[in-house]
Amino acid sequence: MKRNGADAHTGTRLVSPTDDELVTALWTRGIRVFPKTGVSRELSDSELIRGLSTSVEARFQLAVIPLLLGQPTCDAAVEVILDSLSIPQRATLAFYYQAATYLQILEQEQLPGNHPLHDYFSRELSLPVAAQLRGQPDQLEAALSATSRLQARSTARLHRSRASLQDPPCSARG
Repeated sequence: MKRNGADAHTGTRLVSPTDDELVTALWTRGIRVFPKTGVSRELSDSELIRGLSTSVEARFQLAVIPLLLGQPTCDAAVEVILDSLSIPQRATLAFYYQAATYLQILEQEQLPGNHPLHDYFSRELSLPVAAQLRGQPDQLEAALSATSRLQARSTARLHRSRASLQDPPCSARG
């Protein structure tokens, strides 16, 4: 099933990758969080992160974290795709990306490579910069928990907002 979105810069329609294409692209990068599916087209890092971020399935959105931890050089694609995301999609990516920055330092001995994730969202989210917490596991854990709480509040606001748009006021009901 294809999912479409509009590119904020060009106004053209973007065709999002299918679920099978997302899974195959993750497997190609050594990220095996889903069972392997059939063969499909190759995706650039930008296409993959955008596809994960725009998926309606939370499991694909969440897969951004293991992708960034397993292939940290994919972080450059995040900046490229931000303007093509809706506000809720961008917020979800920001929370998951920020969580990945803290996890990368907490789990640095178990993770491949030596490419620290760029700090794209800490200021926007009013959270500490992960690199400044190196060697401070308690503060990293606290920052990770704060990220989770912020995401929960943001998600709750979004759901309340959607519910109020769908529910007409009592006086408007017949």
